[in-house]
Amino acid sequence: GIFYEVSPILIDEGSESEIKSALNSYIEDGEIKRLKEEAQNQHGTECKIALIEVTDHDFHTIIVQLRALGLITQSTKNRSVKDTKTYWTLTPYGNEIMTRIRAIKKDDYDAAWRKNPFRRYSTLEEAS
Repeated sequence: GIFYEVSPILIDEGSESEIKSALNSYIEDGEIKRLKEEAQNQHGTECKIALIEVTDHDFHTIIVQLRALGLITQSTKNRSVKDTKTYWTLTPYGNEIMTRIRAIKKDDYDAAWRKNPFRRYSTLEEAS
């Protein structure tokens, strides 16, 4: 989901443009592929999608929702006067949730290791 995708960017902190870029990549990598497959299955034709991006309105709704859930907070680090970007960071609760949903569980890692002990896996999906 959305938090799964953007949370690693926010471990230290992430600018709104970095977060929005991660969301757009998430859409390109997963949702566009899903929509194309769905169109192929339902209509039997190839679906061509030129571009899908998160709108500013939707981006701000996502930020508000993540704040309301207590997962992120606006960063308070001191910056250069020239740096007018807005930055976000994980709350302690957000860090806990990110760790819980992103960490590879020991049993799953052990199974992947038995399958191919000489390969390093960066994600559980890669190991499957």
